Amino acid sequence: MRRSPTQADVAAHAGVSRALVSMALSGRPEVAQSTREAILAAASELGYRVNAPAANLARRRTGLLGLVLQDVSNPFFSEVAAHLQDAAADAGLTTLLNDGRRDAGREAAAVETFLELRVDGLVIASPLQGSAALAAIGRQVPTVVVGRPGPVPSVDFVHVDSVAGARRATEHLLALGHQDIAYLDVAAGVSEPLMVDRVAGYRAALEAAGLGGRSNVIPDVAADGDATERALVCSPRPTALLAHNDVTAVAALGFLARAGIEVPHRMSVVGYDNTRLAAMPQFNLTTVDQPSERTGHAAFELLTERLGGRDQARTVVLDPDLVVRRSTSSRR
Repeated sequence: MRRSPTQADVAAHAGVSRALVSMALSGRPEVAQSTREAILAAASELGYRVNAPAANLARRRTGLLGLVLQDVSNPFFSEVAAHLQDAAADAGLTTLLNDGRRDAGREAAAVETFLELRVDGLVIASPLQGSAALAAIGRQVPTVVVGRPGPVPSVDFVHVDSVAGARRATEHLLALGHQDIAYLDVAAGVSEPLMVDRVAGYRAALEAAGLGGRSNVIPDVAADGDATERALVCSPRPTALLAHNDVTAVAALGFLARAGIEVPHRMSVVGYDNTRLAAMPQFNLTTVDQPSERTGHAAFELLTERLGGRDQARTVVLDPDLVVRRSTSSRR
């Protein structure tokens, strides 16, 4: 069986010391470019491959990033994950993914697994962990939280201004002449901070229009249009629906179609997230754009800064846009 070439073989082939080969292959800046090129050429000719685990161990790095999603079935989270993976891959890092399945215990177990694997950094999307637990995680590994406001000591945050997003969506419907706008909320008992902010933005827009008494927040139950069905029996009956995310808005579109209620002529519908679902021609959903690409890249940039030595916590708040499509129209 043929022996694999070693750094000593590369050194002999290039006519340099083994120490110089090690420095060149690890990217040390003090190695002259001409020498580095000669060593790389020798390594290529011999078929030498760097022992990545050993190199990472020497640098006290694994080259791994852990990504914990609250729910991988949510298209917004999956799109953020894809952009984060792209940024990490461009930097030569490998991203490992785990899904908490909207369960705090499973989420904590996923985090613990990544800590045991000694990942270089951790990104947690919309975590269910409390602030104390997040602070403890941040003290062990560079950690960025996506989709939740801070601050928490030792942890960085990236999120979109949910108050502004829901307010703009509500103002869009008000400008179209709608006064009875129902908000399709998360399930009763769920108190995710950004979801609370979306309700606050919806109510703030109604208050500013002198319609605070007409706010109507309906919690989700089955995520299959149940909230829409309950909205339709309210008095006065709403002429527009604002959903807390695109998945709920699409469920509303399905229920309305089955009920023979034409969108947007008899009911306007607005989603939140601007996922790929919203742009599909069968939905053509007006929605609040949470920039998943900017979110993923911002999270990776914060991790990179942490790995580079920054120890002060940072929060990045992104401004949302409203994307108007064909699911909204003037009140008739």
